[in-house]
Amino acid sequence: MNIPNKSSVDDCWNRKGVWGREMPKCDKLAEVIHCRNCSVYWKAGRAMLDRNVPVDYVRQWTNEVAVSMGEASSPSESIITFRLNKEWYSLSTRYFLEVSQVRKIHHIPHHRGRFILGVVNVSGVIRLCFSLSYLLGVHTSSENEVQNSSIYKRFVVVSIKGNAFVFPVNEIGGILHYDAKDLLPATTNTDTEKAKLIVGVLKINSRRIACLDAEQLYSSAEDHLGE
Repeated sequence: MNIPNKSSVDDCWNRKGVWGREMPKCDKLAEVIHCRNCSVYWKAGRAMLDRNVPVDYVRQWTNEVAVSMGEASSPSESIITFRLNKEWYSLSTRYFLEVSQVRKIHHIPHHRGRFILGVVNVSGVIRLCFSLSYLLGVHTSSENEVQNSSIYKRFVVVSIKGNAFVFPVNEIGGILHYDAKDLLPATTNTDTEKAKLIVGVLKINSRRIACLDAEQLYSSAEDHLGE
């Protein structure tokens, strides 16, 4: 980065010192003691501040700031990853309300649907518990395993369009950030129903993480509520 040339000023403090011990001694030092108390020093400082900035200097700093702002504003999505059986998925962090320990799922009398698992008490609030695994077509051995703490380690509570959903997951992976350009298309063998729920896939080391579309997830959940 180039620095603007100094204005033409009388820098007498560099020639005669600031304490008045050098010779020849400045006549004003007997009165002001130190150069910083002298009007000549003040005026020189003001002249440096009031000088015109070279065009090239302005252009260089404009480019620097533009690059910094561009880097800071690059699109980035924050997600929380979780595992269903052997498959990894994620949702945007803005939809998450809570991740809690597993609780007993109480079945709803006379209800035999596979999407609604029952009701659970999460942080003192009774909520419906849903099977995201069923919605995504992820295989589970049996419904009874849902209540086995060795199978589902956490309950996840998310809010989409103002509605809370609770679903069990095998494992919480953590928070990740990604740019849209990092997303890969879903594999071609993904069925149509499942594919519409997936925005894209992230490949982190050897792990493939399917990023879910919350809006599509909500619509699909509504379609299955009557089951």
